[in-house]
Amino acid sequence: MIAPISLHNKDCRWRTALLVYYDLEYSGNICSEFGKDCSIWEMAFICKREQLFCMVNPYLSKDSVQPPVDDKYMMPTREEYEKNVEAVPFEEAYNRLVAFVSRLLNKYKKKWVCLISHNGNRSDKIVFENELVYHQLPTLPFFFFDSLLYIREVFPGLESYSLENLYMKLFDKKHEGHNAKTDTRALVKIFRKLCKPLHGVLYPMHTIPWRNIRGIGYHTEQSLLNLGVNDIVHLFALSKGDADTTKALLNTYISERVLQNIFYWYKLAECIYDRPCISIAIPQFPTAKAFC
Repeated sequence: MIAPISLHNKDCRWRTALLVYYDLEYSGNICSEFGKDCSIWEMAFICKREQLFCMVNPYLSKDSVQPPVDDKYMMPTREEYEKNVEAVPFEEAYNRLVAFVSRLLNKYKKKWVCLISHNGNRSDKIVFENELVYHQLPTLPFFFFDSLLYIREVFPGLESYSLENLYMKLFDKKHEGHNAKTDTRALVKIFRKLCKPLHGVLYPMHTIPWRNIRGIGYHTEQSLLNLGVNDIVHLFALSKGDADTTKALLNTYISERVLQNIFYWYKLAECIYDRPCISIAIPQFPTAKAFC
């Protein structure tokens, strides 16, 4: 399993990264069993001036599809899919993404893929991984970067860091969100406006980032990574899910309240740890020397 990496803003590895901004729209409730029953129905990816947009029809591969949690998410109905919505199965959409990324890696002479989304570590990343497991698709060595955490650090002082509020603050214009294509374009526009060098921790697939835990910030995350514990799934594996072992491993760094949050995320960690894809051999992240 690939370990997460922490890159400062002058790390030469950023120069060889293919930065792909993305957004997913999905039905179901992410707060129910960590999005186990969520279904992706729209995907958008932007890299430089190129983009990939896919409408996905979850009814083509699933017997049961949960409705969106709110009417503002305009997912087509089964009848609309059958009559006039051009959409593909999730497997086809994923294959298009792999082809899109592979072509751009070659075109721009890049060496690795960084997928950037807003608050994605708590939502899009989880749902995306669930879909890969459900459809029995291979795990690829993509790294995930959460723009919400990053923008909080480079643009401090806001009460809300929602995409809509950021757009209003930076452009004095309302952003109509909840559409994968427009949300991804808005995120790209925000990054260009901020024009700040990237820094932060990037996590591979089938991991639970430390900062998904309420009460863990940047400095605690760095301490835990330096301790050699990669993420919550790694912690679960080391402790076998045992509360006393977890406390013994982390007591120096973690309060009791945060420990309870970790135990909550252990429910997802156990599912990820048991996934057969975890044992698939995939390339290790190259060293700094290999990139520079």
